[in-house]
Amino acid sequence: MRRSFLLFAVLFAGACGGSNGDFVIEGDESFGGFARDATVAQAVERFGEPESRNGAGSRDRCTLRWPSLGLTMETFEASSSERACGSEGKHVSSTLRGERWETSEGLKVGDPTARLRELYPGAVQQGNLWWLTTRQFVGLDFPGLEVRVENGSVVSFTVYGPKHGF
Repeated sequence: MRRSFLLFAVLFAGACGGSNGDFVIEGDESFGGFARDATVAQAVERFGEPESRNGAGSRDRCTLRWPSLGLTMETFEASSSERACGSEGKHVSSTLRGERWETSEGLKVGDPTARLRELYPGAVQQGNLWWLTTRQFVGLDFPGLEVRVENGSVVSFTVYGPKHGF
């Protein structure tokens, strides 16, 4: 009986969207198991078909949205023949909203600024944005993982991909 219950619990958890690890942001390297330098095809494989693709047919930018996951992704053209919304479109940035998202250090959407400062004492504040990690591009610092704070609480994370097309 106990074994049957455990099997049911595991199967039920899988059917309900997986584990909490599905919403973990690993620095500026990955989020929910999606690598920062991945493609649209890999996003679809990981998160399923997006609810919307704005910019289909454009080579410059595409916005993909998965509202149930709190995920909005920007992509860029991969080549002169591929469109930004196509399977080979490259990840530029992803904004993550919703209380399920958290960093591997434990910072969550909804946490107060004091918790951000405690977990990331080296974070750089830029108005209501905080750069938790930075990367160099052409000798300048750019955010790798950025947090938006409004009314003293974390409201979203943005993970930036490589600087494709710049």
